[in-house]
Amino acid sequence: MMIDVAKPQKITIFAERGIKITTSDWHPFFVMEQITFSKQCPLCDKPLKNKNAFAAHLMHRSACRENYRKRAKYKVVEKRADELKKGDYILQNAQNLLPEKSQLNSELAYLLGFVIGDGSIAEVKKNRKNKNVTHYRVRFFSKAKPTLEKIVHILNHCFDCEVKPLKDGKHERFIIETTAITDLLFQYHLITGNKADTSAIPAEVKRHLSKENFYSFLAGLIDSDGHIDKRDGNIEYCTVSEKMADDIVEMCTIAGVLSSKHGKITRKETGVIIYRVVISASQTTLLKEKLPLQKGKTSIKDGLSNRLKRHLPIVRVSRTSKLEVQDNEFYDLTTKHNHNYLAGNNSFVFVHNTVLHLYMNERISGAQA
Repeated sequence: MMIDVAKPQKITIFAERGIKITTSDWHPFFVMEQITFSKQCPLCDKPLKNKNAFAAHLMHRSACRENYRKRAKYKVVEKRADELKKGDYILQNAQNLLPEKSQLNSELAYLLGFVIGDGSIAEVKKNRKNKNVTHYRVRFFSKAKPTLEKIVHILNHCFDCEVKPLKDGKHERFIIETTAITDLLFQYHLITGNKADTSAIPAEVKRHLSKENFYSFLAGLIDSDGHIDKRDGNIEYCTVSEKMADDIVEMCTIAGVLSSKHGKITRKETGVIIYRVVISASQTTLLKEKLPLQKGKTSIKDGLSNRLKRHLPIVRVSRTSKLEVQDNEFYDLTTKHNHNYLAGNNSFVFVHNTVLHLYMNERISGAQA
């Protein structure tokens, strides 16, 4: 439902990972705050004068010390958009919200991810007995031999076909025309022809991603057009299709994988924009055992940073700005169950769609809203 928000009652939130959200002043966000010392031990309720006294108390009380180590150091609170300030940490999603299973197994999910990233389907017409017969060729290409070996294994195992890679200079490739493979790709709505600028994750593929197969699908994408930074340990996926980058961030967010989209112009003469999807080093470390990667896995860091906030599902607010939107079009969303949803552009954060209007002069269109 569209609502009418008065011009002075809008605000834009800027945060890490390229997040920019324009909303009403009163819209609630979930913010992570450190639990502060309240002049008593939170475990045994003993009164304490200050933090130094609390530290001494923990030193001499082993039971309190051990339980305090296990105790949550942060809490989640709700804040209006106009209450957010620089340095606040907004909550993101870290839980895999995908279905448990689907008909798509992990091997085929990897195959689909690879084809979407760096495969192609070509339509070929052949003249047989004076009749034009249409065939489809699927091309696989990779510089990494282990990646192609995995593709060959999947094709031979799932489709019972003998496939051998061909050497093409420093690269390896192979082309196949097996109907069963093209039928599978068309079943999940993959398209033929040049797809660089318009590539995306088809809705049918999204519909069949699950907790069981998502990490294989993501590994297929990374093994195709992605890489792992040897210095930082980040996962990066590059594409000229903004829709593709948005789709990857969307599905990663639903699966609880923290990611973000970044864009940069690569050539001044053409103005081509390369979009990068980045999964941070700490998040990559958490995914290390789940991703069946065939290249670059040794570049993933083994341990997490000592800075706790680097691997928590949060983004830091960089600034807020009052903004006037001339068209004045805002939408009131209604979601099931707990009324929480994910919102954003280059990355996503949790917001809430229920609010009590206690501030003066806040206008929405009609009491029914």
